[in-house]
Amino acid sequence: SSGNPPVEVDGRWILPLHAFSSSRSTRFSAYVASSDDGVTFSTPQLVLDGDAEGVAAAEPGVHVLPDGTVLMTLRSTSRWGSSDDGGRTWQLRTSPLDSASRLASYVDSRGRVVSIYRSWAGYGAELRVSGDGGRTYGSPRVIATGPSRMDYAALVPLGGDRVLLVLAMEFGNGDLSDVTAR
Repeated sequence: SSGNPPVEVDGRWILPLHAFSSSRSTRFSAYVASSDDGVTFSTPQLVLDGDAEGVAAAEPGVHVLPDGTVLMTLRSTSRWGSSDDGGRTWQLRTSPLDSASRLASYVDSRGRVVSIYRSWAGYGAELRVSGDGGRTYGSPRVIATGPSRMDYAALVPLGGDRVLLVLAMEFGNGDLSDVTAR
């Protein structure tokens, strides 16, 4: 799986997946669905073929917006999937966070898409909020700055508008330099 949790949409559970080709050079983002609380699952349904799109379609996260739209964000690309029929069919769209990498997102209690990502200016971390389903975002808020760079981020909803932010920062050589939770 992608490491991201499933979501319930219209009585179905949608579990995001990513997979590699046998050469491990191509990544695919997909999902499986269950209508019987996980007893059985559908065959994997492709959302994004990283090879065809020329992107690394890794670690998808699935989010349900207040209007019922299902949004699939990807950790390492600006291409997202969007579904207006409960995840049965998907359309690709370009994220306004086109320079984002190491993306993590969640939908808060007010329906805003909150995203954190690696900033290319200094390799720190920035947070942005979208009030229109991820179509546009407000100005970035710097969460962390160098000399380390953000490698992984997690946004864990704690209820209401509270969220636990976890950042794994690394030195340029790949060594872990710090893990921060706020």
